[in-house]
Amino acid sequence: MSAKTIRVDVGGEHETPTDDGRAPAVSVIIPVFNALGHLESCIAGLQSLLPVDGGFEVIIVDDGSRDGSGEVLSTLNTTLDLTVLLLSANVGAAEARNVAIRHARGEYLWMVDADDRWPAHALRSLHDAARAHDADVVIAQAQRLIVASGERVPVSAPRPGAEFDRQGALAAVLRGEIRGHLWNKLFRRSVVGQSPFPRLRSKSDYFAVIDIAARSDRSVTITDSVYEYVYQAGSISNSSIATPLDLFACYDRAMAAIDDFGREEFPPVDVVRFGYFSIAQIALAETWRFGDRAVGADEVRARVRRLITVRGIATLVAHRRLREAALAAAMRFAPGILRRVFLAQRSHRW
Repeated sequence: MSAKTIRVDVGGEHETPTDDGRAPAVSVIIPVFNALGHLESCIAGLQSLLPVDGGFEVIIVDDGSRDGSGEVLSTLNTTLDLTVLLLSANVGAAEARNVAIRHARGEYLWMVDADDRWPAHALRSLHDAARAHDADVVIAQAQRLIVASGERVPVSAPRPGAEFDRQGALAAVLRGEIRGHLWNKLFRRSVVGQSPFPRLRSKSDYFAVIDIAARSDRSVTITDSVYEYVYQAGSISNSSIATPLDLFACYDRAMAAIDDFGREEFPPVDVVRFGYFSIAQIALAETWRFGDRAVGADEVRARVRRLITVRGIATLVAHRRLREAALAAAMRFAPGILRRVFLAQRSHRW
């Protein structure tokens, strides 16, 4: 069976996909850009997925590839319920996912990348948990494979068996337990919306996860590991240009979300730690790593200086987080020293 191919003009109004009345349980969404070398293994991985009750569809979005990826996908014969969206221009992974979501028919969405790996049980584990708990979001375990060293590192996730309402999910975001990874999560489409990903270069996934967490009545975590993120040079998140300033858009969204509940409902130390170590530290690290190629580096440093305050550092000290207080003080008052330490450690590890 050949893939259903749809050409999408991304220059005008939002497209209005034709609804054929079929509604699979899950839509698996994959944006690709010049991914010809990964398509064979990606399709094989999708074909290996165990079936789920209600079935699943696959939507692959070719984001204006120049290597023939779109042509290969359009002529693919597969047993998958596969739709290929050929975008008229390269719009980036964020908007490519938005286009796919507007074409999706599934009750749930699973968003993966073509150059990564997943076990056969991945989708079934996620969907079974969603049905068992009537969950808006299911969060699973995953690992990062560092190709250069062969090291496998667990990806941050809340403890297995945890359940959260909206406020609880936001609290888990502040604690760094829920991060911006899409591929270890299953989302109910009705809470995702039509265009959840803002046009940020590399942080749109984090922004969307924060936003979805703030609108999800029930999020649950499971013990199963469902994904292996392959970290290597040349990926979107490891490209030659970085936009660390985009992290502060995520910070602003998180602060707006907790203000909707009332800032006093969240432990001040968690709010401080989120801003300092989930945002400022990572943004600074990207400016150090990419140097002149980090877009907005001067504004990043200015925002870090405004964000990290003596009062915030004192909050860390009051909660006996002395090493974190020292790190925050270094980011605020001695970033040059911290930069040299970071670059030396990175050189040794990578």
